[in-house]
Amino acid sequence: MHGHSTVRVRPWGLVLLAWLSLSLALRADETQVPAQPRPTLAPQGANSRAPQRASTAQSPSMEPLFPAPPAPIVGESTAPVGDARPGARIVPNADRAGDLWLVSTRHLPKTDEAPVSPDFAPDVYRYVAGRGWVPSSLGELVRAENPVAATAIFVHGNDTSAEEAADDGEDLYARLRSSATTGAPPTRFVIWSWPIMKTNVRVRHSAQTNALRANLEGYFLAAFLCQLAPRTPVSIVGYSSGAGVVTGALHVLGGGTLEGRTLLSAVAPPSRPIQVVLLGAAMPNDWLMAGMPHERALSQAERMVVTVNADDAVLRWYAMLWGRAGAPALGATGLRDASRTGAAPAKVVQVNLQESLQRHHGWSYYIESPEVLSLLCQEMLRSSPVQIRQATRAARRER
Repeated sequence: MHGHSTVRVRPWGLVLLAWLSLSLALRADETQVPAQPRPTLAPQGANSRAPQRASTAQSPSMEPLFPAPPAPIVGESTAPVGDARPGARIVPNADRAGDLWLVSTRHLPKTDEAPVSPDFAPDVYRYVAGRGWVPSSLGELVRAENPVAATAIFVHGNDTSAEEAADDGEDLYARLRSSATTGAPPTRFVIWSWPIMKTNVRVRHSAQTNALRANLEGYFLAAFLCQLAPRTPVSIVGYSSGAGVVTGALHVLGGGTLEGRTLLSAVAPPSRPIQVVLLGAAMPNDWLMAGMPHERALSQAERMVVTVNADDAVLRWYAMLWGRAGAPALGATGLRDASRTGAAPAKVVQVNLQESLQRHHGWSYYIESPEVLSLLCQEMLRSSPVQIRQATRAARRER
């Protein structure tokens, strides 16, 4: 009589299972994107937005530079034309395009190439109505700062090309402006474009590499924030992997260290008011705790909103990517014990999006959600409760 054989599942088998499940979840999210019309910001044309990715067979890790903008058409006016009203769609050249900027770190050293404190010299672009993205500089961005305006920063998530980053940022900017009333404070919008592309290496190695890059990117974002006027109100939205970039930047601003890197100019705490939104945060749920990699992040935040979705089909597998001892994703569980962060409990607001987003993680589902749009209007534009209700009603009518 033969005994029953015992099947052993090796740790790498669990990682493979997690990868297969994650891939299927991502593919399902990509193929079921809701077909909703979206606002248009850039004029239709080949050069109206960020560059198409060129073929780079000899150097697949390099991102192409943005192409030169087209020459302005004779007689074409590039002056901004008025403000959008609640629920109104933005049409080409009808928004205050001078308030839209893009900061790209895609050409800067990667994690394994970067010195301890790499120089922060990003590519900067300004959106000009009728011309699209025009090369600019960090100095020009800082000099153009409106002393009474807030600065809103959008940090995208994983598997995002340079073109997709600009496209998603333009879309978000247009939706926010179309949902704001004339009473909303002036806001300068910055798209943060960073190199977190799809890779062909094993998923566990890829996830760890992206986490290291997020730490380096947090250092770069902190360096950027130090360039802004101390009293400038700042709102930062980090989606998916971008959430770790945001909390990493705040940790460095608080005098913390990331992978041996710190800012000599950092003081704790700065007087700059910073509000943060973490959407579908693909980062360990304990990293904001005392003694953990981003423990000083909350010391720099005036307010931090964390969205939570336990049904997220991508985040539910996050812990498996780090082996058996991996921590669950912050976006799936939320911050379990805010008292361990050392920050005032009132600083952290957790918003349950389980009913609104169900199992979806894709950016398209977040941007199409009236609840998310309402939240972003409040946090990024610092709108009043009346404006938020107007934005929510407008978004629901469009659904």
